[in-house]
Amino acid sequence: MEKEILFCGYDFEQKYHRGISFYSKAVIKTCSELGYKNSILTSAPSSSIPHIQELQILQKLYDPTPFEKGSLKKNLVKMFLNKIGLMTGYSRVIPKFIDHGDPKLNYLQYVNSFI
Repeated sequence: MEKEILFCGYDFEQKYHRGISFYSKAVIKTCSELGYKNSILTSAPSSSIPHIQELQILQKLYDPTPFEKGSLKKNLVKMFLNKIGLMTGYSRVIPKFIDHGDPKLNYLQYVNSFI
């Protein structure tokens, strides 16, 4: 059975990364080195076009707009309902062209997917 960890992306979607963000980035790297698959739950809008979806996720992580109250909480509930089969429409986005050279986003090299 493949080991996977889902990280809540709220702190990564803030303009400034502090405290929990730095800690979470270190945990993501360590978990990857231990063989876990890492996923990040984002509040980026959904798109049926994979490249557009990835760009929306990247924009949300790199240059976030003010956080919409409740949107991440809503995403968490939808994801849970989807996992237990009560809701559909969530897709897993596999990063393909995200540049890991940016210091703010270098932790993404240890992320396997976004939800």
